[in-house]
Amino acid sequence: VNKTEAVRWYQKAAENGDMYGQYNYALYLVNGTGTAKNPAEAVKWYRKAAEEGHAKSQNELGRCYENGIGISKNMTEAVRWYKKAAEQGHVWGQHNYAWCLVNGEGIAKNEAEAVKWFRKAADAGNASAQNWVGVCYGDGRGVAVNKTEAVRWYQKAAENGDDWGQYNYALYLEKGTGTVKNPAEAVKWYRKAAEAGHTEAQNELGRCYDHGIGIGKNMTEAARWYQKAAERGHVWGQHNYAWCLINGEGIAKNEAEAVKWFRKAAEAGNASAQNWVGVCYGDGRGVPANKTEAVRWYQKAAENGDTWGQHNYAYRLLKGEGIAKNEAEAVKWFRKAAEAGNASAQNWLGVCYGQGNGVPVDKAEAFRWYQKAAENGDTWGQHNYGNYLHNGIGTAQNQAEGVKWYRKAAEAGLALSQYRLGECYEKGRGVPANKEEAKLWYQKAADQGNEDAKKSLEKLTKKKWF
Repeated sequence: VNKTEAVRWYQKAAENGDMYGQYNYALYLVNGTGTAKNPAEAVKWYRKAAEEGHAKSQNELGRCYENGIGISKNMTEAVRWYKKAAEQGHVWGQHNYAWCLVNGEGIAKNEAEAVKWFRKAADAGNASAQNWVGVCYGDGRGVAVNKTEAVRWYQKAAENGDDWGQYNYALYLEKGTGTVKNPAEAVKWYRKAAEAGHTEAQNELGRCYDHGIGIGKNMTEAARWYQKAAERGHVWGQHNYAWCLINGEGIAKNEAEAVKWFRKAAEAGNASAQNWVGVCYGDGRGVPANKTEAVRWYQKAAENGDTWGQHNYAYRLLKGEGIAKNEAEAVKWFRKAAEAGNASAQNWLGVCYGQGNGVPVDKAEAFRWYQKAAENGDTWGQHNYGNYLHNGIGTAQNQAEGVKWYRKAAEAGLALSQYRLGECYEKGRGVPANKEEAKLWYQKAADQGNEDAKKSLEKLTKKKWF
């Protein structure tokens, strides 16, 4: 092998008008193979061959115009040359022309025409085109939506080595879209794409290890794949790798490093990462505590639709931490998060209605939001819902039902609920009186530092039980 000698002969052939020599000489020039790299000179020779009808050169000249290689970027010219190559049956020319059509790049958007050209290339075995035919069927672009047909083309692309096809095929397998659900098979294809450097697949493979989807849960492997995705600029990979770092999951805990990665994702617009940067500043995790900076990030997350960002921004507004106190504005943001299903925000909205923070006191409305929070698993929501039921606040009194919800919160470890449950057992409210059960729950609350529980426990053990 002698690349220098090869380029010498390609140059001779090119200068003597041979279009194959012109194409090969341009290839060597554009890549700097056997000669100094010279993209502008490469474009000159691609053009000569392309104008003589050489399909490969037409496609390459289109690529140079598309990417600004050796010539100014010009999508209209790129399309013109891709089309010439496509019409001569050049498979990548067909693929590239279709891509321009489906995206409206350099030509009027025409998804139906794009599907026609993607299919020509796909039928000729082009794996990327096969993936694109899958995308068109999956999203209904130029053809009617057909998930079964989409998965058929994704599988072809995957088996032919296209990393996007492997990723998309895995997505459909994991969710059972257009095919039988098969998480283990999905992991296999995520892995193939991930190992080929596909960042979305790396993040998804990390997620599978994180949650035990299709493979045994393994946080070390999860962190490893999240890190790969993060280092290649994948925003959710950065978020997820940071989450592992801040919690010491699958990797040594490193809050300063976590902040670095949360910030990268946050600056790229990831709302959850913006909330996490706020948490780090609010709690002094990996950075010095700074309530004002925390609020700034919570507000970004809130405005970008993250429910925890909305919750945390609202809480700071309610308490006046790092920002001027504004209870009415706090209610607005608690409501946004609550209506999106955030259980803690539902509880806080109940608190606002119950206490008249930013809204007029409305015990019935408070009860309604406490119930939502309770049913969605929020511990304080369960306590507050139990309290309203037990005491008939904003609803008909139902002590037995109140005890049920106190118990849920108590079993989840909430000291105040443990104390209240002990009180119910001591006084026989909603449950038969039971001294031993009362002592047990008072003790649990006392062990967590609840002073009322300590006093009740001391009093109970000294008096005679009737």
